[in-house]
Amino acid sequence: MVPRVGGSMPEPWFTSAKLRSWVRAVGQAAIAFQTHKLSDVASGVAFSATLAIFPGIAVLVWASSQFISPDELRAAVMTVASVMPQSTQEIIRMAVNNQLAQSADGGASSGFLGPFFALALAIWSASSGVKAVLVALNTIFERTESRGFLRLTMITITFTGGILFLSVIGIALIVVGPSVLALGGISQNWPVLLTYLRWPALVALSTVGIGMLYRFAPNREGEQGSLVTFGSFAAASALTACSALFSRVLAHVATLSITYGSLSTIIAFMIWLWLSTMLVLLGAELDVALGNQSDPKGSQQR
Repeated sequence: MVPRVGGSMPEPWFTSAKLRSWVRAVGQAAIAFQTHKLSDVASGVAFSATLAIFPGIAVLVWASSQFISPDELRAAVMTVASVMPQSTQEIIRMAVNNQLAQSADGGASSGFLGPFFALALAIWSASSGVKAVLVALNTIFERTESRGFLRLTMITITFTGGILFLSVIGIALIVVGPSVLALGGISQNWPVLLTYLRWPALVALSTVGIGMLYRFAPNREGEQGSLVTFGSFAAASALTACSALFSRVLAHVATLSITYGSLSTIIAFMIWLWLSTMLVLLGAELDVALGNQSDPKGSQQR
């Protein structure tokens, strides 16, 4: 065989050395996770998210009901929620039904300012959780917060409002999807498409969303970075697997319902939020650990 001239053989994408490097990075990420006490941060985020879920759904129902019927809204919301654990689906179903019942009586129980009050309450509750994640990410990426109070508040509100906005867009796409596909004569396959595409779509959207959180939430101004990282992909994949397996695990553990009774659904929801937040923060630790593997001197752009 004639040797190549003027170049070398391309390096394999997978080698034993790379495997050892990845294993070390995972170990370093786990140690850093414990050192930074991120499980405590995740607990606070889960509490804040629980406070925000009901007013957030109230705003979601109010905004979506301006364009679609209650039945379409209910079906679309539950389609989106189908990728979540059963306990979370039950909470969302209950909240949506309560809000639709209030809308049916003309909103007499909430008044004209009800949706705006719910929006303010949702943003306030969720913002405290987002701020906790922001502080944790600054710690993970070893950044000192130098942004002013107003700018920091705007960043927090932007992330919180973005979640609500994307939720409305997602519901709208599910509702109008069959009409769009009907133009191509494949509307009858819409349920089948949703069944097969919801999980890869969740991984893809979560990867980008978590990547944006890693990139813009901490104080990383002036740095070059990608919105898709190995840590964000790993966190999104683990988050999807957690959502898919959570209900099955709880179904074989009767202790939760025996111990908490009627509160078991809320407790299960908070546990899922706690686990999900820990996975997101662990993904950030993994990005930092992988960066340290490629640049032991710590001069890498995180």
